[in-house]
Amino acid sequence: MDEKLSDEIKFLQIRITELEKSESRHRISDELLRKTELQQKAILNNIPDIAWLKNRDSRYIAVNEPFARTCGFKPEEIIDKTDFEIWPRELAEKYRTDDQDVVKSGKRHSYEELLIHKSGKSQWVETIKTPIYNDKGEVIGTTGIARDITERKKYEERLREARAEFEIRVKVRTVELSRVNEDLSRHQNQLKELIEERTNELEKELALRKEAEGDYLRLKKQIEFILDATKTGLDIIDSDLNLLFVDSEWAKVYGDYRGKKCYEYFMGKSVECDNCGVRKALKLKKTVVTEERLIFEGNRPIQVITMPYQSEDGKWLAAEVNVDISERKKIEGELVKYRDYLEDIIKERTGELLEEISEHKEARHRIATLAENLSSSNKRLKKLSLTDSHTGLYNHRYLGEVIEAEFHRARRYAHNLP
Repeated sequence: MDEKLSDEIKFLQIRITELEKSESRHRISDELLRKTELQQKAILNNIPDIAWLKNRDSRYIAVNEPFARTCGFKPEEIIDKTDFEIWPRELAEKYRTDDQDVVKSGKRHSYEELLIHKSGKSQWVETIKTPIYNDKGEVIGTTGIARDITERKKYEERLREARAEFEIRVKVRTVELSRVNEDLSRHQNQLKELIEERTNELEKELALRKEAEGDYLRLKKQIEFILDATKTGLDIIDSDLNLLFVDSEWAKVYGDYRGKKCYEYFMGKSVECDNCGVRKALKLKKTVVTEERLIFEGNRPIQVITMPYQSEDGKWLAAEVNVDISERKKIEGELVKYRDYLEDIIKERTGELLEEISEHKEARHRIATLAENLSSSNKRLKKLSLTDSHTGLYNHRYLGEVIEAEFHRARRYAHNLP
């Protein structure tokens, strides 16, 4: 009997020891959970979403203000309560089942569920429940965050409605497209013929374009050859005197023209030239011809023909054709010298002619005087030949001349002699 009692006492002592250890473990777990509660309270109160903390028995040990407002309680009133004391039974059973799944699996679970407030208001929430572990890796509770997804649910519902409406429209559109396809199939052969015809036209246009490009390249080479052979330069300038193009031969002499003004590039000036031909041509919308000297080429003289024109985008530009006139200037210089020489000769010859004219005037005066004297002498001689020197009367010679004259007059007019 004593032995049996002794065994029971030993068993009780062992059981008491186990209970003390279990109680110690629970006390440690509760302390850890309380520490976790204190640590997470500050976090929970800063979370705008619904958040809470439960122990292993699904009793609340910490909640934030959004959670309390949803339940219709104060945060301190929810502590140590279970879901059955807060939510309707059906909803509380679901929450208890979810908590147990998290505790047993030791994994985080996510749910979408309809939450009914104490006021009767409902909202959709996305709930994430996560297990809490102690230092030994044992699950001692759960924490949860519920985010309001009511608007998202409404949007998804509208999206479903829109999708359904879209499907209806797609079906209607499919029928319409099938009809269109039938119409298109009717005209398919005609389209093929049109495509073939257009393809042939495009091939011809392409051939003509290639031919035109070849002509353009040949013409460009010819122009470059002519410009080079005649020392003629070509450039294009905009209304701000910026160079837009310079032919290759000039680029060899003056370098890269991009980003430069014409007076900087050709004349080495910092300001535009006086009586700028480009300005004048763009203002008058007429071709302007000027002469310039290229400083960088030993003052080589050129004639600048500035022609204004309008580009495709409506901007007015000026094309300059610069012709070398060195030979012309040489010829003009020789002509000036020859003209001066001719003027000297003309002056000398003019003096000689003036002297000759003076002599001729004197000779003509003498001749006129002699002619007048001769006429007077002839009159006196004629009078002497027709009169008698002694009597002063007309003689027979005068009578013969008068009769002959009257005879011819009577004969001409068919008259009788008087």
